Amino acid sequence: MRLGIAVAVLVLAGCKNKGAEDPKIEISGSRVSLNKVMRGEAGVGSLGVKLVGGIGIDLRATSDGQHLTWLQDAEKPRIEGLPPPMRVGVLWTVASKGSDARKLGNGVTNMPGGYLFSPDGRWVLLLAGYSAAEQSGELRVADLADASAAPERVGGRVTYMLASPDSKQLAFVDDGVLRAGPLPKGPFHEVAGQVATAEFSPDSSTVYFRRRVANAGGLYQVKLADAGKPPRKLADQVGDFRLTPDGKTIAYAARPSAGSPSYELFIADTTTLKAKNLARNVINFRFSPDGKLIAHNEGLSPEDPGDLYVADHASATEPKPLGAKVKDFQFSPDSKSVAFRENYNDNEGDLAVAVIGSDAAAKKISRRVRSYSWSDDNLKIAFTIRVVKPITSVDLVVWRVGDEEATKIKQWVYDYDFTPQSDRLLFRTDCSREGKSCDLLSLDLADLKVPPKKLVEAMSAFKVSESGQRVLITYSRAQTGDFYDVAVLNLKSNERKTLEQFIRLPAMFLDKEGGKVGYVVAEQNKSGVYVADQVP
Repeated sequence: MRLGIAVAVLVLAGCKNKGAEDPKIEISGSRVSLNKVMRGEAGVGSLGVKLVGGIGIDLRATSDGQHLTWLQDAEKPRIEGLPPPMRVGVLWTVASKGSDARKLGNGVTNMPGGYLFSPDGRWVLLLAGYSAAEQSGELRVADLADASAAPERVGGRVTYMLASPDSKQLAFVDDGVLRAGPLPKGPFHEVAGQVATAEFSPDSSTVYFRRRVANAGGLYQVKLADAGKPPRKLADQVGDFRLTPDGKTIAYAARPSAGSPSYELFIADTTTLKAKNLARNVINFRFSPDGKLIAHNEGLSPEDPGDLYVADHASATEPKPLGAKVKDFQFSPDSKSVAFRENYNDNEGDLAVAVIGSDAAAKKISRRVRSYSWSDDNLKIAFTIRVVKPITSVDLVVWRVGDEEATKIKQWVYDYDFTPQSDRLLFRTDCSREGKSCDLLSLDLADLKVPPKKLVEAMSAFKVSESGQRVLITYSRAQTGDFYDVAVLNLKSNERKTLEQFIRLPAMFLDKEGGKVGYVVAEQNKSGVYVADQVP
């Protein structure tokens, strides 16, 4: 779980920077041609290349970092009761290496499900002309690999859409009817009506879907190769379902009868669909990362959780109890252990760790735990605890597998993140301005007795690159509203460089090494989408 990621902020106003030069642009139809590409002048920041000008929000990048999208001219719909961050605008895209910007559609929302990328980053699925009242729009598919191709219209009143894991298939719900077929043009055959949501199997060969609650909430399976055959039903009154990583097993929670407040947990082979009842009164369930185990907690409601159990779903053994009144749980990345908070009350619980397959009782780590996270090497857990004496605080603590006790690291910690190599723990602490101005510290996990090292002062958020070599840092500008500065810190050389001032969140790494950063500048004289590769 990555916890150091900044929350996106939507800002619709800019501010001036005296002396800044704005590249001249020409707008023609759905293209923006740059007559000049400006690299920032010397000084603090301004190290990025402007790809396209204009006031934008909701910057996103494809998984490979090759393309960026954002919303232009975004406004909040004039409807009461909408989420405050909601905006609707014009969706644009541009290649991060530089190219003509391309308009993809009007009336696109920034809310989840408004538009998304295929896993390989080639396709953009977007709902144009989005109706906030109906939560639907016209589904279009845009090919990012072909700048000359116009987006394909494939649906009219679409409420749900997703691309398959192999990025070759598309499923969407149009006016309640689930359709599926090959990207981008189909043909898309009708699968079933009155559908709420759907999900592809990991190998992209099969679609699972749930009908609306008003239509019994049934869970169904349909193989894409069997177009025209009726879907196979697993159960009615299904609330949630999950597949193992290999797609061979499915678990689902179903009510025993319509209107029942409780759910029963079932597990089935996806070939035969023969189900086994695993538990009653289930609140939450999850497969281990390797898919061999399933854990679930029981109880009367999420506010009144019960016991935690884990089972090898391929065997005939009964689920093994691990803890009482368990709110949440996390498998270790190698699936050999599970951490959980038991005796949960008032947003905190007692942290414990159980080794799967061991007859020993779960090890009690700490009381009053507010949050927790495994390291990628499976050997450490970082967590925060609430302290009431001598003064109230939220403290950061680290436990290493094999240690008898956990080690307290620092008082008043806001968030934290392991590096991918699990050799350091980065965290924000000593914050002011409601968490917008903090110190960023680094803890060497090889020796917990060595005090953490201060890396940066007065920062607001951070994100570690996939390689673990660099950290993206943002600074909140106190006197200028929701504007930020962005910098990159090299953890090996300890060199830090400010890339730009007056940006909108989010800023993001565009490659695994963290050598390329994308962001939106909000200054009126410099506003636009930028990419910087002059990082330390």
